[in-house]
Amino acid sequence: MKKHPYSATILINAHHDMSWLEKTLWSYSCQTYKDFEIIIANSFSLSSEIENLIFQFKKESDIALKQIVPSKKLLASQVLNAAIVNSQSNYIIMVEGYCVAKSDFVEQHMALRKEGYFLSGGTFKLPKNISAEITKEDILTQNCFDKKWLRTKGLKRFFKTQKLTARGIQAKILNKVVPTNATWNVHNSSGWKKDLLAINGVDERMVNGDQGREMGERLINNGIKSKQIRYSATCLKLSPINSKVTQDAFDLNMKIRIETKKNNKTKTDFGIK
Repeated sequence: MKKHPYSATILINAHHDMSWLEKTLWSYSCQTYKDFEIIIANSFSLSSEIENLIFQFKKESDIALKQIVPSKKLLASQVLNAAIVNSQSNYIIMVEGYCVAKSDFVEQHMALRKEGYFLSGGTFKLPKNISAEITKEDILTQNCFDKKWLRTKGLKRFFKTQKLTARGIQAKILNKVVPTNATWNVHNSSGWKKDLLAINGVDERMVNGDQGREMGERLINNGIKSKQIRYSATCLKLSPINSKVTQDAFDLNMKIRIETKKNNKTKTDFGIK
């Protein structure tokens, strides 16, 4: 008998364009792995638009879905922590509300998870025109992940399309040789809930952009290793994103990250507890 109602929680950090969030949700209605819940960490102001979106999704899907709605004005980092606490599984896959997941996305995260590790997935960024053209049908049929389909929409040929096509041994090799470090990125990473709670979750002083990276650095400081799976678990990153980090916010984020590295911090005093 399972200790938790679900094997995984898809934690969607939603604070951008509502139409992108809708496409993100559609991508979880056609996953090959089914035993998960979805929590929307809602940093939008409460509106009938997001309520209608959630109502329609629940009407068309049997996936458990809820949103964390702040009772007062909260920063995105505070909403993320509330979502972590309220998850009903022992494994959390964190994504952004502008990332469309491939049909085997959850399956890959669950197959590659390992005690003592967190996983760092990848994104394939799409230009504005293609992002806007993707329909619900394109997502359900997975056309939007097909290189030929993307080229008919004007996508230029380049190496990173291998994120969309790599499988098995090829994906493993590419994951090993990629020069980018395996970091916790809010747009596509996963780890054990107990490990996130042990480091006190996201630092709530952080502004959108770096809170995941800093949290990942504390995970590593606390003995958790990172594993690169960017060619195994891929999302389409829709653009443009209607969010900009001010210089002051960027400077604050960097100050906190530098402090975490310098002091080898494993917990934040500005987190869940």
